[in-house]
Amino acid sequence: MVRIGSTTYTLESYDFTKTNIKDPKPAVDYFAGNLWGRKTYRTGTGTNSGEVTVEISGDYYGYNQFWGTVETQVINYVIESQKKSGGVIDRWGGTASVSISSTTTKKIDYVENKPDVISFDGGFVESQYNNSILQYTAKLPEFDHQGVSTDRMVETKGSLMIESFPTSRRLLVPELNHLRGHWLKMISRRCTAWKYSRKIPQGLTLKKS
Repeated sequence: MVRIGSTTYTLESYDFTKTNIKDPKPAVDYFAGNLWGRKTYRTGTGTNSGEVTVEISGDYYGYNQFWGTVETQVINYVIESQKKSGGVIDRWGGTASVSISSTTTKKIDYVENKPDVISFDGGFVESQYNNSILQYTAKLPEFDHQGVSTDRMVETKGSLMIESFPTSRRLLVPELNHLRGHWLKMISRRCTAWKYSRKIPQGLTLKKS
């Protein structure tokens, strides 16, 4: 149910289908897909009833990997409305397009402990950042003071950015004193922290620089 002003739109029927394909590669998975749907809403009753049909179609694509994900969706809307008001039937149509881009990124930083008198000298902090950008364009008819559509089409554009507060968590601190002074100590400490927090990223290799 959707309420706009004094009008209530009740969902009468809903169809939706979605398909996608994945292309797994070392350390990253790519994907792409398509979607289609239709919603039909009813308004009012009797001689003041109406029907609004919203048909959507779109594409989406992106990739997933240990350090982050990216997904972009482009969705197109076709809107058709028919409303009875007494003995008059008001028909109108419009279109809209919405583009959504979502990004998640991760990074790991080493944080030293101060003072140095505690039991370990530092550890790793994993931080995650999420943000999305939405852009839309709509072409809909202008309505008169009685709420009846006119022949004049009005184009509306806008954008919205959503950025969530970063999340952080400390990883385990492995005991690797036997590697003190060795070139592999920092890499081993990071991989051990990953191992007990989650699986080591696919495709990660250790090489002496």
